[in-house]
Amino acid sequence: MIVAMACVSIPDFWFALMLIILLSSRLHLLPSFGIGGIKYYIMPVMAGALAGIGGLARQTRSGMLEVMKSDFVVTARSKGVPQSKVIMRHMLPNALIPVITIVGSHFGRAVAGTVVIEQIFSIPGIGMYMLTAVNTRDYPVIQGGVIILAATISVVMLLVDIIYAWIDPRIKAQYSGKGGG
Repeated sequence: MIVAMACVSIPDFWFALMLIILLSSRLHLLPSFGIGGIKYYIMPVMAGALAGIGGLARQTRSGMLEVMKSDFVVTARSKGVPQSKVIMRHMLPNALIPVITIVGSHFGRAVAGTVVIEQIFSIPGIGMYMLTAVNTRDYPVIQGGVIILAATISVVMLLVDIIYAWIDPRIKAQYSGKGGG
């Protein structure tokens, strides 16, 4: 949990710069900037995914610890259900609801963080395109970029809601008219 807390606490741009110093300047393992083969994307992906991985680890652990003490888990264990089935069929689906919420919200954060990461690694992407448009006051490009990003994040949040219904049958029953409520 100390590693997960460190992952959440370290800013993306600082971690990106430390990756460049360590893996590119000192060890000469990866290129420090630009686009090309897959090796050019290893450091940017690591820098962008750090906080998300730490947050997911903390939330998954918290959700599993909370569900572990639930009555249905205790009942399943007392019936002699193997531990792997208790985890996969009873604990994990119930612990995944808050984790899926975190994944959806981290997507928006990741999109916002790519602007900085694209600048650090000199990757010509939508973040650099939007930043250039802001600097040159190109309002149609800014508006189009904001609309595309907002639509993308809206679709991701819709997918999060659909995944909720797929994982938790109570949510599906609530809106289909077949459940109690």
